[in-house]
Amino acid sequence: MKRLSTASAAMTAMAAIAVGWPGPASAASTWTTQTTALPAGATRGALQGVSCLTASRCTAVGFYVKHNATRSLAESWDGTAWTVQAAPSPAALNSSLNAVSCATSTSCMAVGYFQVAANDVVQPLAEHWNGSTWTIPPVSVPAGALGGGLLGVSCTSDTSCTATGYYVKPISNNRLVYALAERWDGSTWSIQATPSKPRSQLSGVSCTSDTSCTAVGNYEPTPPNGSQLTLAEHWNGTTWTVQPTPNPANPVASLAAIACSSAATCTAVGKSISAVGVMQTLAEHWNGSTWVTQPTPNPTATQAGSLTGLWGVSCPTASSCTAAATFAPTSFTARAAAEYWNGSSWKIQATAQPAAGKHLAAVSCVSAHVCTAVGGIFTQGTNRLLQQPLAEHD
Repeated sequence: MKRLSTASAAMTAMAAIAVGWPGPASAASTWTTQTTALPAGATRGALQGVSCLTASRCTAVGFYVKHNATRSLAESWDGTAWTVQAAPSPAALNSSLNAVSCATSTSCMAVGYFQVAANDVVQPLAEHWNGSTWTIPPVSVPAGALGGGLLGVSCTSDTSCTATGYYVKPISNNRLVYALAERWDGSTWSIQATPSKPRSQLSGVSCTSDTSCTAVGNYEPTPPNGSQLTLAEHWNGTTWTVQPTPNPANPVASLAAIACSSAATCTAVGKSISAVGVMQTLAEHWNGSTWVTQPTPNPTATQAGSLTGLWGVSCPTASSCTAAATFAPTSFTARAAAEYWNGSSWKIQATAQPAAGKHLAAVSCVSAHVCTAVGGIFTQGTNRLLQQPLAEHD
């Protein structure tokens, strides 16, 4: 159910790419290179979520691997360098952070999952930054659930966050996945009831106030027929309700992330698979009453199962959105890019490429001109896929 598959890399200080581009008047980009670091003894890792308050204050989260165990990773950007923050990992086999949202410089919430033992169902994880320390507040799953994970989070203040993901529930001899939403009130996480669509998850969420959040993801129809449909749900302060979303003619599509500049203006991004098995980028727009599909460019034909898609999006205004994109037939040939929405169309912004393949998982923009994206760099190791963390900042 995760958007970014874990892989490996063999260094403790990792090269990263910094993105800078001249703004909405141009589809061109200028990219520069920075350096990030992993905790001492880590052999590999990746960044999967980012949140920026200003151009010189960003927090990114993900995972690193040490002694064959996956651990939570958090890093901060001060305008000059990325620095590793001490993020706790539960007393478990593995943990990973998928997304982060910072309401202030002294309040960030990161979400993900942890796994107690191999082959166990994962459990939801939240970690809170108070300006000096990351701590782990308890997160529960609905009664009868075996576990679950959190994939997205959005905070409007230090006492109001909404996180979304999925939980796993046994049904007869099967395990079904259902959409999960939870709310943070400054001290406690509480479960919010979501419409009961089996085989569903909410991968991203964006809140403009305590009474207006929109989450997106995917679900499978009943009975399952091999198709996957886009899913959007809205929180009005009391209830989550499903919003109808369009789907491509070949019904295999999902939404990975969403950004709302107001309650009436949201952009969601993801991927779809054509009738001949080609994976393509996908973008949909909410105008306050209806979701409509926006055409997005796809420079390379890619096969189903690759990393191709739009994995993150940030919209500082209604007419300015940047999406984190990856185009690739395979992980090893992945090429990262940004796609920019200028209010009327999406255009690709080329990025500088490292020697290895590159995947972007998330993006955060503080204005139309200043964005930071994170992800991973793939290389081919001895009988395994190696991955280095990647941060992009202008």
